[in-house]
Amino acid sequence: YDEPTSGLDLFHMQQVAEGIRRVRERGITQVVITHDPEFALSCCTHVAVMDRGRITEAYPLEESGISRLASFFRSKGRRGSANPQDSFFATEGVKL
Repeated sequence: YDEPTSGLDLFHMQQVAEGIRRVRERGITQVVITHDPEFALSCCTHVAVMDRGRITEAYPLEESGISRLASFFRSKGRRGSANPQDSFFATEGVKL
């Protein structure tokens, strides 16, 4: 999914996240492209950071992964950036 919550309010973002979680519970792997850390934390299990089309970081969203994700968005004001070099992919139900 490419920016599935772009332009949505909190209520509707939560509905999209719930839908992604339900699909994950069925054992289906999904890839989500987002610049919204709250959304990623609400429904994703792993992160892969991409730079110029290459994965530069990959990690699960467990305790240390959550800290890494927060640092990523704090650095250089990346939150909300439309720069493709700052994009990250959060995957569901599979280890990278």
